This record gives sequence, C-alpha cells and structure tokens, in this order.
Amino acid sequence: MQIEHINPADTYNSIDTRGYTQVVAVTGMQKLIILSGQLPLDADNKLVGDGDIEAQTRACYENLKRSLQAAGADLGNVVRMTTYVTDLVNHPKGVRKVRAEYFGTQNPPASTMIEVPRLLNNMMIEVEAWAVV
Repeated sequence: MQIEHINPADTYNSIDTRGYTQVVAVTGMQKLIILSGQLPLDADNKLVGDGDIEAQTRACYENLKRSLQAAGADLGNVVRMTTYVTDLVNHPKGVRKVRAEYFGTQNPPASTMIEVPRLLNNMMIEVEAWAVV
C-alpha cells in the first residue's frame, strides 16, 4: 500500500496554517477502517479533562489509537479525520497542537473541523477517522 500526501502549490498552505493535508491518495489498499466518533472518555466512561480542550483531544486520540489497534492499524494508517468542536474560535489552536503531537506536522491526515452547538456532558470535542491498511 502507498499513501501519498499532496498539497497543491496553487492552493492555500493548510500544513503551516492549519496542520492538515489537502489530499491523501491511497493505492494498493487491502482494508478500509471507518471509526465512529471517538469521545474524551476513559475506560470507566468518565469525562477526561473537563474544560481542557488539549486534555480532551488527547483522550480522543488515545481512544482512536486503541480502536485502530483493535482493527489491526495505527495512527500512521489514518487518511481522513473529521473533528467536531463546540468552539471554532478558541479550540482549534489546542486541537492542532495535540494533533501535531500524534500525527506530526509533515504528513498529517486530510481533515475537516466543524463547530457544533454542543456535545454530551461537557465534551468539547469528538473525532472520527478513516484509515487504510
């Protein structure tokens, strides 16, 4: 399988300004893994990082990692993510910081961030992903 990250020169610079890749092309794929929205909950169903977007983002990504491992994949197989946040003005900086810790800054997945009016029980973020193996 080959995963190619493409950032066309004639579009805006999403890598440096927003931390995501414009296009991810996959050839030779054997398995497509689609993950439901991962929540900032621990194994006991308790909210992680109440009021802290970075802690909640880390919790979502840790749950994402566990879910990927259960399907025989890892974060390097993620090609697409959708992130739902409750505050598109204040949350993106913290989300991007944590995303860079987990996915790096050179070839992050294609991504979309959407503001929603609210999530359950003081959650500030939910992350869904597509991965290929």
